[in-house]
Amino acid sequence: MVPPGARERAWNRRYTALFRFVAEQGRFPKQLGGPVERGLERWLYTQRIKLSSAELDHEREDLLDLLGE
Repeated sequence: MVPPGARERAWNRRYTALFRFVAEQGRFPKQLGGPVERGLERWLYTQRIKLSSAELDHEREDLLDLLGE
């Protein structure tokens, strides 16, 4: 069983890492980057799928919009 709030914290950690990556690199992560960059690219890809299938809540959608997604 997943502890209460664990998924929210995990999502926020990934979003923060993505936010920092975009701020530092001036671009979105790519599949051909290093292991950290590939992980961020895969996570972002998953969020895009959830967004297109209406599985992403509005708050998270707004946060991704701040990045230019």
